Amino acid sequence: MAEVHFSEQQTTFQPCSWLNSDARRYPLADFVTKAHDISSGIACVLELLEDSMLREIDGGPQLLTLYQRGALLRYSISSATLLQDESSRGIEWLNTHGANQMKG
Repeated sequence: MAEVHFSEQQTTFQPCSWLNSDARRYPLADFVTKAHDISSGIACVLELLEDSMLREIDGGPQLLTLYQRGALLRYSISSATLLQDESSRGIEWLNTHGANQMKG
């Protein structure tokens, strides 16, 4: 059996960012990018669920089972709850520190 040698090339994961390097330093910048990604995910799931519902109404072929639709709905609920929790922390931070940031 021939020996297999794998390259030891290291890759470093670098997540994409919607903000440039200067904007990332602003207070709540992390929240803004999370809100963007979470809301995009929720919108995508809702589009899939709507398509599934319309196919069912029209008698067309279903791409998602009832179980899959339920899982996607629970994912959306969890995502919306996460977004609400993140925004609550942002509101608390703004109420505590927001005025000081405007002075500086």
